[in-house]
Amino acid sequence: MKELTLDDVAGALDRLNYDCRDTWVQMGMAIKTEFGEAGFDTWNAWSEMSGLYDAAAAKSVWKSFRKGGVGIGTLVKAAKEAGWAFNPDELDEAERKRRREEAEQRRQALAAEIEADEQARVEWHERVAVASVELEGLMAWGGKSDYLSRKKVRPYGIKFVTHGLVVVTHIKAKRIEIINGKASIDTFFVKVKSPEFDREATSFKYLRYGTVAIPLRDIGGKLWGWQFIPEKGGKQFLKFGRKSGLFHFIAADAAGDYGQGVAGFQAATAFGEGQVITQAEGYATGASIHQATGYPCAIALDSGNMAKVAKAMRGAWPEATLLFCGDNDRDTDGNPGVKAANEAAILAGGCVAIPDFSRYEEQAA
Repeated sequence: MKELTLDDVAGALDRLNYDCRDTWVQMGMAIKTEFGEAGFDTWNAWSEMSGLYDAAAAKSVWKSFRKGGVGIGTLVKAAKEAGWAFNPDELDEAERKRRREEAEQRRQALAAEIEADEQARVEWHERVAVASVELEGLMAWGGKSDYLSRKKVRPYGIKFVTHGLVVVTHIKAKRIEIINGKASIDTFFVKVKSPEFDREATSFKYLRYGTVAIPLRDIGGKLWGWQFIPEKGGKQFLKFGRKSGLFHFIAADAAGDYGQGVAGFQAATAFGEGQVITQAEGYATGASIHQATGYPCAIALDSGNMAKVAKAMRGAWPEATLLFCGDNDRDTDGNPGVKAANEAAILAGGCVAIPDFSRYEEQAA
């Protein structure tokens, strides 16, 4: 049988639904895994047939794919199930050998590219971690936040932006700069408006007064990054920062102090049998749970991170009772909040608590 080519892939894609985002993403990942950057034009040409197509979004999504996540077999299987037939042209031995050698070269190049990408990702994570420690010293433990006031929750081990800060990521230069002070910030934004400013090589995040900053740590307590929530809401992260497996832990130390972000981790070292530890997606939800129950709470940031944090928690505290407080995303297809909480509970051996809105829905009916 001949090796799969991009022409074959184009034929297979013709059988698939380009309007289904999950299919669109899966096929893109599969193509990038097999063909690397050479596969973009084929995937993009198929994408263009959709009435939902956006060229900039397609390029951005393709760039986000990590090679190796989904194999080309996923595409072949889906296309065959949709009626596509792979045409096994008869080839002579020389042609079969040539194609096998090309496929092997492609796989080796792809493996090297994946390794280089992973190394670059790890290096950026470390740069962001260093910058995060610097940011910690430029923010305050106390402050004002309209966001916290609206949510009616208190600050537990989080910091406040009490004066403007700009975090500048110099992508090509591979460094992170933090600009502090009004005069320096004004000078920076003059440069941003200049036609000479290279937006492809430079990314920046402006942290305004009133923003709250939630420290993101691993199970050992190391600070890797921050989640920022401006006064009007919305979640922001540092560019190229790590998120997977990180969380913010709400727990008081022996003196009942939440002032330092590591206090919760220090208190948690003694957690054992009988200790209930909760987990939630967002800070406001986790803070509300802690205020209502007094239980420690791990803020996992989003549903996709629930299982990773759960695994880390169970490894650190094997005797504790884990309670996964999932978001009830009842208006979202598949209810990802409930699904993530159940998966985390199965993985780590815990219980699930989901808010029940039926009484309020009956009253509104």
